[in-house]
Amino acid sequence: MKIRGFLVSVLLVLLVSFYAHAQNAVVASVGAVSITEAELAREFQKLLPTQGNYHGGISAEKVEEIRQKALDVLIERGYKVQYAIDRGVVLDRLDVANVFMKSEQGYESQEAFYKAIGAEGVDGFRASIERSLLAKEGERLIYENLDVPNEEQVREYYGKHKEVYLQPKQYTASHILVRVDPASNKEQREELKMKAEALSARAKAGENFYNLAYYNSDDRTKYVGGALGTFAKGRTVAEFEIALENMKPGDFVGPIETLYGYHIIYLQDVQEPRQKEFDEVKAELKNAVVEQRRSSIYRKWLEQMKSKYPVQKTDK
Repeated sequence: MKIRGFLVSVLLVLLVSFYAHAQNAVVASVGAVSITEAELAREFQKLLPTQGNYHGGISAEKVEEIRQKALDVLIERGYKVQYAIDRGVVLDRLDVANVFMKSEQGYESQEAFYKAIGAEGVDGFRASIERSLLAKEGERLIYENLDVPNEEQVREYYGKHKEVYLQPKQYTASHILVRVDPASNKEQREELKMKAEALSARAKAGENFYNLAYYNSDDRTKYVGGALGTFAKGRTVAEFEIALENMKPGDFVGPIETLYGYHIIYLQDVQEPRQKEFDEVKAELKNAVVEQRRSSIYRKWLEQMKSKYPVQKTDK
């Protein structure tokens, strides 16, 4: 029994030691910057909720795909860290300590925090914080020479991209929906259609549309009198769109059948397509020019860093 107990204890020590090594194992490096298994695991967990219904199970192929995406994110971060190092950035220890303390404060106790850190350990977690802070500094330095575009440059961009700032036809409308269950039978559908026809007749006779929608619509827009707001052409279902195209402001049409049921439509306003003027979109244009320049700077910077510091991956 003593021998068996001793072997179990040794096995536990070896497992703990292996896990600690695995958490701190370097999975890749960019120049002098390491990417650890613990960092990869955290990034993996960030990406996992964006990958659809993962609660219902996820294939090994999908897991590997997400893992690769996480590693790619960390590799780009690694380039930013290395760039900060190359530029002589030195972190303020107080900044690192503040991030560490904020992370710890997110847990009910220090013990719970250390348990969450796991085998990565305090030193490993602190090193990861340092890399994150250096990456932020590196990213800031990438764009330090970014020029702010002047009005002439913004106007030039507008001239080349005017089609982007073409406002499509706009409708302002309200509706009443008599919802039809897809599983309903012919008699039930006929009864609901008659209800919709009666509501349509009341609207066309001049009854207050807001009240008609509020008390009779099966859509949540009932609470605002059926108002759909202003929307662009092409943003509604085909049957609704066709009806709108043949209406003029002040018209009531219906019932129109769609996959949701029967609609009574009230068109309040139509705005024809038009080119937005420069002054209307000046701020948006300026942001677009800045983003275009940022994107160009980043691509060139990343190509240079990849050429200078090839990624070294650890075989697993």
